[in-house]
Amino acid sequence: MKKNRVIVIFYIIAFLEMIGANLAHPITPTLIKNYNLPDYFFGVCFAGMAFTNFLFSPFWGKIGGRIGSYKVLFIGCLGYSVGQAMFAVFRSQEAILFARCFSGFFVSGISVCTLTYLVNQSKGESVGKNLALFASLTTIASALGFLIGGFLGEWSLFGTFMVQVAVLAGSGVLFRFLLLNDAETKTLSESNLTTKQIIKQSNPFQAFIDGKVLLQGKTSLIFGATLASFIASVEYDQCFNYYIKDQFGFSSAYNGLLKAMVAIISLVVNMTICIYIMKRFSIKKASVVVLACCSVNMLAIVLAGNIKSFLAVNIFYFALNAIFVPLLQALMAEFTPRYGSSMVMGFYNAVKSMGMVLGALLAGFAYEVTAKLPFVLSTVIFALGSILMFCNLQKKS
Repeated sequence: MKKNRVIVIFYIIAFLEMIGANLAHPITPTLIKNYNLPDYFFGVCFAGMAFTNFLFSPFWGKIGGRIGSYKVLFIGCLGYSVGQAMFAVFRSQEAILFARCFSGFFVSGISVCTLTYLVNQSKGESVGKNLALFASLTTIASALGFLIGGFLGEWSLFGTFMVQVAVLAGSGVLFRFLLLNDAETKTLSESNLTTKQIIKQSNPFQAFIDGKVLLQGKTSLIFGATLASFIASVEYDQCFNYYIKDQFGFSSAYNGLLKAMVAIISLVVNMTICIYIMKRFSIKKASVVVLACCSVNMLAIVLAGNIKSFLAVNIFYFALNAIFVPLLQALMAEFTPRYGSSMVMGFYNAVKSMGMVLGALLAGFAYEVTAKLPFVLSTVIFALGSILMFCNLQKKS
């Protein structure tokens, strides 16, 4: 089978899997309210899944090198479907948290090996193009998943989960039997690792250990700003989904429609304004301004007095969010010639994962105090990120 055809098949299956992965997101706030779970639990759920995702990503990377990424995708999709089935039937906080952590374990395999498989099957210069196309497909699939899941949730919460379970399991089977074995593209030393060696080399905190050289001088300020940005962004995102259900009584269908609209806005902004900024302006200076705008926008969200004004300022934030993440990634790329891409991107992903866990926990427990406190904290943390980036501009090497 020609590699171009394999990549097309991979895109189709991955698109289906990503739709399935997002089906339950718009109904999760409704689920938490229906089960009379505490408000902070939405943050704890996401943090649990994000933590196991981070913890086991190196493990799945090594396993993929040994048995092939396509087999890990099969295992990951089946495991994720089981985790979501448990999420659908469990009722207690402890059981649901276990289900989310269980899902995160397998989601990490999917996250790592989708990119690995695509890179393994791409030829030279086509790698960048294929990854860019995959990023766009991810945005579109996420929007469709939210939209479909929102309307399915109006029909049945349990039914939505069962559709998700079927789509995820089906995607896993398709990955397993329609994709080529990519294990042969790995090095011999990588594919012949023993189980003991895999476990030893799968330390999830190794990226922090290896990346300590990046926490010196000016680069430490950039990574500090990156951590602050992801904490604030994830805190906002987790709070927003729950806020519009808890405070405004939005149904899962409205939640799905809103998130679909957000995805479209993000895609358009990413492909126009963001590219224009990166071509015309200093990325560091642009990052200072964009993060400061995020902080001001968060303050506007706090001060919004009705639904219309609240949604209006949030839409503006979605556009800003679509800009600052690619800017941070572009900044990371500037460090790769000096420190190496593996170290820089590994450390960046570790910092991002830490931000996801801390942001989700902060959102949940701050919301328990008062509904708008997470937005207040995001205002402060985005401002801190902007200040750190500004200090980086002023400081000499």
